[in-house]
Amino acid sequence: MLTTIGIATLTLSGFCLIWGYFGYPLFLWVSNHLTGKTNELNEGLKQEHKVSIIITAYNESARISEKISNTIALDYPPDLLEIIVASDGSDDGTDEIVSGFQEVRLVVVPGRVGKEATQDAAVKTSVGEITVFTDVATILEKDALRRISAQFTVLEVGALSSEDRFIVADGKVSGEGVYVRYEMALRKLEGTFNTLVGLSGSFFACRRQVCHDWNNSIPSDFGTALRCAKQGLRAIPAPGLYGYYKDVSDPKKEYNRKVRTILRGINGLRSEPRALNPMENGWFALQLWSHKVLRWSGPLLLAGALIGSLLLALDSTFGRVILAIQLAFYSIAMFPSQFVPGYLRLPKYFVMTNLAIGHALILSFRGVNKVAWQPSQR
Repeated sequence: MLTTIGIATLTLSGFCLIWGYFGYPLFLWVSNHLTGKTNELNEGLKQEHKVSIIITAYNESARISEKISNTIALDYPPDLLEIIVASDGSDDGTDEIVSGFQEVRLVVVPGRVGKEATQDAAVKTSVGEITVFTDVATILEKDALRRISAQFTVLEVGALSSEDRFIVADGKVSGEGVYVRYEMALRKLEGTFNTLVGLSGSFFACRRQVCHDWNNSIPSDFGTALRCAKQGLRAIPAPGLYGYYKDVSDPKKEYNRKVRTILRGINGLRSEPRALNPMENGWFALQLWSHKVLRWSGPLLLAGALIGSLLLALDSTFGRVILAIQLAFYSIAMFPSQFVPGYLRLPKYFVMTNLAIGHALILSFRGVNKVAWQPSQR
């Protein structure tokens, strides 16, 4: 009896994990190749749209001048560009610094209302056909807005996501790590297949119409993808559109940021359960189940796989081998990073990510939602 339960638990958990991380990307890759879809879009088009850049800030006095200078220096016609800094109740002098830039309009939201509510307040004052959202810590390339504007000449495109690039202490662009490269590759596959289920929250763009019906309880990058699907538009990764970030200076704070981001995503999807209905949303629902639900079920699935292996190991050599592999994987993850070669750090990152997901799941089912945000120090 225990062996049967072990086989069933291990099989179900293992299948869901394998599908979420490997089967789903493979399905997208095969589908794209069979249909001949590519990720090449409109690099050659020159149409220019009215663009509103919204920079969301909370107590960013140390970095806001650099961010504004980077934004002002972007290669785009000044008469077609509107720069807005939306301050979420900053009290460290950020607002005073922003007021010193004539090219920028400051929108102050009293109190700590949260990132999405602050972005929403800025959107309601903007006039651009295209809205670009970017964090203070994100540095944009000089031609970023021209790349963005070119992609929106295609009417079915509702939103664009940037690709993350990280800068290490010596100023060089890092190799991002296996996990980040995997995520960026998955985004390209999803964007080619149909649409993205989430954007890069630190730097993305969308049509003005996609900013309607804004739900402040849902992370803006995830909410934008949901609204695109509802409106029959596509959210896609823009080729060559990069956002540059410095490495996080405090990993513990980055963990808290990750918990908050995942928690808000889980709560957001719980508030939009109809998005998971394939009868209403077709392929987008399958993507949500595969990319979001299975990922956010990761801690439960990993626990199921471990329990199933333990039960199977009682009466099976195969079970003992599977159990040993899992224990070895978790043992590697427990070692301090400085004692583990770079190519073996993936288990640590994977385990820490799932610990953050597990933490967020517990908070979500306790009815907790974190609105206030603290930008990561980089």
